[in-house]
Amino acid sequence: MARRGFSKIPCNFLNEVEAIVQKQSESTKAAFKVFEWRSMYAITYMHPVMTMKVLERIKSNIGENCSVLEVGSGTCMLYALLTYMGLRVRPTDIARHETMYYYDELTHRIKVRDSNIDEIDSFEAAVKYKGDYDCLLCSWPFPGMIRNCLPVITCKYVVFIGEVPPHYICESREFFEEILQTYDIVDTIKLPNINWIDKGVCVIYKRKE
Repeated sequence: MARRGFSKIPCNFLNEVEAIVQKQSESTKAAFKVFEWRSMYAITYMHPVMTMKVLERIKSNIGENCSVLEVGSGTCMLYALLTYMGLRVRPTDIARHETMYYYDELTHRIKVRDSNIDEIDSFEAAVKYKGDYDCLLCSWPFPGMIRNCLPVITCKYVVFIGEVPPHYICESREFFEEILQTYDIVDTIKLPNINWIDKGVCVIYKRKE
């Protein structure tokens, strides 16, 4: 089914991201505007800077029929974008955000609504939906958010989006060591570096055979 782009949000989301990525090298003045945009982006949408290429690579790694449990969904923008890509995603978060997004399959657009997000923490979500998801996904987690799930998850994939050692402001050093006991890294995708501070990557882990 053809995708008709986005509306009902302040910008054409993915197109604006691509334009900002191109702008950052133009001048110091442009760089300052990019920095402002980056700050507003994180507040309005989500922390990781997503492009169509990154979304397509995530999908190609985990498979189009993969069911995803997202913990720490925040505004649910990543949930909306992955749903737009055709993946089945269940968003969860310990708290409901003021602005939340979803993908409307009838109009093929991303819209804002009072989301039906399951308000539980990451460990509770991993236990509650165990067996119902093929992939656990988390973006810019707090320390322990995914690590606490490792003893109970049996899913085929884990997708971590954030910063990794030595920049690990996301998760803990122990997480990056412990996950390798049961999962192998199959892909590492560098996210756009918008303000010269971001060190974000998307790491895709696959359960050892």
